[in-house]
Amino acid sequence: TYGHNIEGTLTLNLPPQVGAEGPAARNIKLAAHSTRRIKIELNPSKEAMARLNAIGMTFDWGCSSKSIMAKLDMPPAVSAHQLLYGSAEGTTVPVSVYNHIGGGEIEVSVSIAPKDNPSQEVFAQTSTVSVSKGGYQTLKYDVKLPAGSYTVTSEAMGSTAVTQLGIGSEEGNVTLKEVDLNDDGVNEYIMENGHVKVTLLTTGARVIEYIVKSRNDNVFFKLWPDKPYDVNRPFRERAFWPFGGFEDFLGQASMETHKVYDAEVIKNGGSYAEVRMRGEYYGNTIEKTFTLYGDTPLLGIRFALDMVNPELDVLGPQPILALGKEHGTEDRFIIPEIGGNQEYIMRPKQMYGKILDLREGWNAGYDTREDISFVGAYPVHRPFYLHMWMNLDTNPDSHYPYVELQPWVPLYHNSTSYFSYYMWADGGSWEKGLDELRKRNLITER
Repeated sequence: TYGHNIEGTLTLNLPPQVGAEGPAARNIKLAAHSTRRIKIELNPSKEAMARLNAIGMTFDWGCSSKSIMAKLDMPPAVSAHQLLYGSAEGTTVPVSVYNHIGGGEIEVSVSIAPKDNPSQEVFAQTSTVSVSKGGYQTLKYDVKLPAGSYTVTSEAMGSTAVTQLGIGSEEGNVTLKEVDLNDDGVNEYIMENGHVKVTLLTTGARVIEYIVKSRNDNVFFKLWPDKPYDVNRPFRERAFWPFGGFEDFLGQASMETHKVYDAEVIKNGGSYAEVRMRGEYYGNTIEKTFTLYGDTPLLGIRFALDMVNPELDVLGPQPILALGKEHGTEDRFIIPEIGGNQEYIMRPKQMYGKILDLREGWNAGYDTREDISFVGAYPVHRPFYLHMWMNLDTNPDSHYPYVELQPWVPLYHNSTSYFSYYMWADGGSWEKGLDELRKRNLITER
């Protein structure tokens, strides 16, 4: 901004896990009232991946100095589901690799071994992919394994991702039908077996109903297809209100609430039924795959998210629970916190929330009056924490009593973020559901 030329030194201050092309200090000359753009190629090591790296810059000239800090927020070099379940008929294991080393050619190896015998490989494959520096690519491996518990190891560029994999041979006849339940021109999908009836909305790609047949109860709170009584108040679209079911928070209420996803039936029934939904938001894409397995209550949701906008950095997928005909103090919610299981109930006159640090990746609910339970399982290391929110009808935006159990999942950029959530709702104790998930290798430990 001066009316005369200046000359000074630009110094780049990097953490040890990040290198750069060229010298750390550079002589800079600027003409009066001029701007100069300088491009510095950074070389993050594998230690810089899957973390936020601080970058400092200082410009010294004459008797003046100006400093600024930037962040280099890197995805993992290798991204994969940390928890995955599939059928013995065959399943797909996706892996994404981000090239931080340059050179273009990346070697990716994937191996699978039984959980209790890691030296005995039952699947191994190595691929070479062409990815430019700063780019990423997703590979998909189709595997067919006997029922059991496995560990998947994916490696590239000296980095490793580990997946806890359960394979099941669930039997039973799952049906799948497509129907417009509320005559709005947008179809819903109903997956059903002898235990549960699951209804999927393409609006927001939600599970809106998860009905336990033995208790004739939807364990989720549901408002859809109704709307709140104050839906027409000024600026209502800027405030959250729940459709209900299993839904996620990402820039709500402005983004995903009303988006109608493209849906594709992957398997239309038999030993399992599967529907994939995909939505695009301003260049960001969210893909969810819903699977109901055999004649069991087991329902899985697998997320694959490609984020472009840096402000879209956390996803909060959650069941909105209201067990039984009414939600009240008869409902108990059990959380495996570090130090031991803790139990929570609603406070009839006070909304409250809490951040919970988990030792295992699950949470449970049990209606002591109607003897119905819900257990949700997800990879314990993937979220920042579990957020619990006890909502009441006194909430000025969401006027309903229910419980949110929401793992806050960090999202990557320039790579695919993976997350999975498996649930088991049934009559009887929550311990029984937890045991069923554990038998299927769906409980992760810190």
